[in-house]
Amino acid sequence: MITSNVIHRTFRLKWGDGLGTCFTIDVEGRQYLVTARHLVRDLGEGTTARIELFHEGEWKWANVHVAWLSDPRADAAILAAEVQLSPNLNLEPNTRDMVLGQQVYFCGFTDLAPQGLEDINRGFPVPLVRQGILAGWVNEGGIETLVIDGHNIQGFSGGPVVFQPPGTRDFRVAGVVAGYHALRRPVFLDGNKTDYYVKDNVGLVVAHSFEAGVQHVTANPTGFEIVKD
Repeated sequence: MITSNVIHRTFRLKWGDGLGTCFTIDVEGRQYLVTARHLVRDLGEGTTARIELFHEGEWKWANVHVAWLSDPRADAAILAAEVQLSPNLNLEPNTRDMVLGQQVYFCGFTDLAPQGLEDINRGFPVPLVRQGILAGWVNEGGIETLVIDGHNIQGFSGGPVVFQPPGTRDFRVAGVVAGYHALRRPVFLDGNKTDYYVKDNVGLVVAHSFEAGVQHVTANPTGFEIVKD
């Protein structure tokens, strides 16, 4: 069961013609937005922009500063908003105590996101929740990728991957959804192979760690100073 500290931190994001998900983390008393780098691909580190968040049934502007972008081989970004977007409910960002094969959850939005629940989330839509199993880690050249046995769908990019360390009910956020592993399958017509291919979702979600970003904003704080509840 996903708890309120995850739900209240997850938002529907729009930048340009891209739709996806983002979520807040708290670092050293300041709040930041985490999302997939490809959703804000036109922004450079240190720049400012106006993204849109869905609230009270409409898209609303939010001014942000790009605090950190991952290595281009990865897919994570940390933004600093000018306002506090979520309550400071504890959701520690780290991968410590993750266990191979354990259950994980990832949250995000599609056009089928639950409606009519905004009253329990301060006017923000409640995200859909999907689950999977931590199938493995891949670390190539310092880029840490989480591979999850589960199905990602369009709109979940930028959403949080959360888990509960063994023996505890507290959630931690381990990564940000980047996409899914796809295989190119040839298209056949009347039994004959054509020159066309389709991308086949093989059921492996790809997520990236943003630990390097947490270290960066710890050393270079720019997030909104949290108002304690």
